[in-house]
Amino acid sequence: MSSESLAVGMASAEHQRALASDAALRSRRGVMRQALKRAVKRCQGILKKLEIQLADVGKADDYERKGNLIKANLGTLPRQAAKVTVVDYGGDEPAEVELELDGSKTVQEAMKAFYKKAKKLRSGEIHVLTRQGETDALLVELQALRDRLAEIADDDDDALDGVEAELRKRGVLPKAKASKKKP
Repeated sequence: MSSESLAVGMASAEHQRALASDAALRSRRGVMRQALKRAVKRCQGILKKLEIQLADVGKADDYERKGNLIKANLGTLPRQAAKVTVVDYGGDEPAEVELELDGSKTVQEAMKAFYKKAKKLRSGEIHVLTRQGETDALLVELQALRDRLAEIADDDDDALDGVEAELRKRGVLPKAKASKKKP
């Protein structure tokens, strides 16, 4: 083998190592970018579901009103029915309102179920609002990490390590496996 072919072989090997290193960097950055994209999408989905739950909290007044209507008319209602017509004395003029009930329950049990549902929706409001705030904050953090990742130079391994650690801390990437040290 001549020294010229040896030099070409070494240069080729060096070039292959550089390409592999570049591919590994792009792969690492790509994995983090994809994980961030999934996490942001997941947070947005959670926020949509929380909005729906928050809208359901507005129905608590309706459930309580139905319970009150049954309570006000309890003496005139049959013991058990799938549908009842009650008089609503809450407006300017008394009006008849038809309510759908669970036919397998007594009217009194249906009334208690309406009150229970209203109470449950109201108590869940605090949890929904708390979760919504936490998810909003996480979404802002993830978007900041995404921007930070885009600004990192290709040769800045320390900055990439920092973003990767932040992603692992927030559960976006799986926790790093502990290396087993042999004694």
